[in-house]
Amino acid sequence: MLFSERSLRMLADSGSYERGRAYFDDERVQKLVVSGNTAKATVEGSELYRVLLTVDDVGLDGECECPYGAEGFFCKHCVAVALAWLKAKPALKDEPAKEPAPQRSLEDFLLSQKSSWLVAELLQAAAADPQLHARLEVAAGVRPYGDDLRLKLSDAIEILDFVDYKGARAYFRGVDEALEDLTEYARNGGVGARVLAEYALDLVEEAIQQVDDSDGGGLEALEQVESAHFEACMAVPPEDPLELADYLVDRALSSGYGVFRGAISNYAGVLGRAGTARYRERIEEAFRALPPRESGKHDGHRFNVTSLLEHVAQVQGGTDAAVEVLARDITDESDIVRIVQALRIKGRDEEALKWAERGLIDFPPTSGLRSLAAQCHLVAGRRKEAAKLLWDNFTAEPRTDAYRVLADAADELFPAWRKKAHAFLRKQPRRANRFSATPDYAPGHTTLVDALLSEGDIDAAWRAAKLGGCRDKTWLRLAERHAHTHPADAIPIFLEAADAEILWKKRDSYRAAAKLLLEAQKLYEHTDRLAEFKSYMAALRLEHKPKTALQDELTRARLP
Repeated sequence: MLFSERSLRMLADSGSYERGRAYFDDERVQKLVVSGNTAKATVEGSELYRVLLTVDDVGLDGECECPYGAEGFFCKHCVAVALAWLKAKPALKDEPAKEPAPQRSLEDFLLSQKSSWLVAELLQAAAADPQLHARLEVAAGVRPYGDDLRLKLSDAIEILDFVDYKGARAYFRGVDEALEDLTEYARNGGVGARVLAEYALDLVEEAIQQVDDSDGGGLEALEQVESAHFEACMAVPPEDPLELADYLVDRALSSGYGVFRGAISNYAGVLGRAGTARYRERIEEAFRALPPRESGKHDGHRFNVTSLLEHVAQVQGGTDAAVEVLARDITDESDIVRIVQALRIKGRDEEALKWAERGLIDFPPTSGLRSLAAQCHLVAGRRKEAAKLLWDNFTAEPRTDAYRVLADAADELFPAWRKKAHAFLRKQPRRANRFSATPDYAPGHTTLVDALLSEGDIDAAWRAAKLGGCRDKTWLRLAERHAHTHPADAIPIFLEAADAEILWKKRDSYRAAAKLLLEAQKLYEHTDRLAEFKSYMAALRLEHKPKTALQDELTRARLP
């Protein structure tokens, strides 16, 4: 029974056919192998799915690993492979099969064809099979593409000198282009792609120590290399899965950047049972070899080992197994936090709360653990218990964010907590003079002013600021709000802020000072004191006459 695109439309529903056509057009069909009346391929969808098509007396049949295909439907992945099969050889028509020609050997057939036809067919096959393409290039004495790619990777990634922040973006753009070529080469089963990916990983880990990676370009590059390595292993599975397992473990344990930390879930299909067992065995060995832990001391290697073992346990045995692993090595509250977070991700908040409460008893309580315990209470609707924990966080560090978290958690119970919190804040140390060259970082009174501002009580916020002070940014925000009803009170704030900016002696600071003086000018006009402002500006210009950049910014702002 033959098939064509027309019969394919009848076999799949319209949605599957159109999506399958889009997958085919996007060249997502990989590693197509046609053998007689069967075709096998891999299709790149949300995951990699293997497809098997068979033509028999009944018609075209398809099998796919995707959920829709598993239910027996001819899915979009089957459609994509069928279209690729049709493209791989002349499309067959829906017509009765002709009597088969007398059989002869393939070798006899090939020997009887013209060399031009054989070359064309071989090149077409090589285009679909990178391994064949590479063997032909070697036979022809052509330099393999992998060698060129290796040079491109080293040229793009290696750094001779430090790359500062300004040059980092352009540097990582070049790295990204080279790694995209590597990923494509690996996805297509390029010869030696895995070795190239491991070489690129060495280059990137060494290079990011010599570049300002403030924007995270280095970590993105590492993720790209990991992806290319995985693609290479999927396209050409390693002959020795135990060797691959050893490499993944060794690399994960030695890396300071979390490389291959989640490998067990990605590579399970490539490693197989033997490789997966070796992977876990190696991690268990590393865990048993850890020395006794010193409480309160961070150990990067220990964290790597326990994280890997936790991930293996999570993948193979679920959350309970992961918690069991973490519970083996508890010496401080950070270990408790990891257990609580693992349980909360699975919605097991009551169990998470028990662990959090244990941590608060066994170790000096921290804001992070209190917050996690409070979140567990909130899930169960216990606002009072949550507020008590968050109150302790607030009193330990009376900052604006802690006040807001307390308010959100307490909700309808907050009025009582608000009164208590305001009384507590008023007892905190007062801040030093505003816009001082030596700022005071005591947060208490700033939090009080921020809270009153957010609640819309501007007059109370002004009184609190006058009594206890607040940070400079809060003074400016308060002055802007207070100026609507008391412009004269706000004028000194803008003038002091402008003076503080001028002291920095930078063009940007001079520009900021000019903007502040413009705000002050509006308030002088509003209070019919413009002449006073002009006198102030005349004195300011005279005092800072040598500062030509400042004079220029004042003039640009059209200030007197």
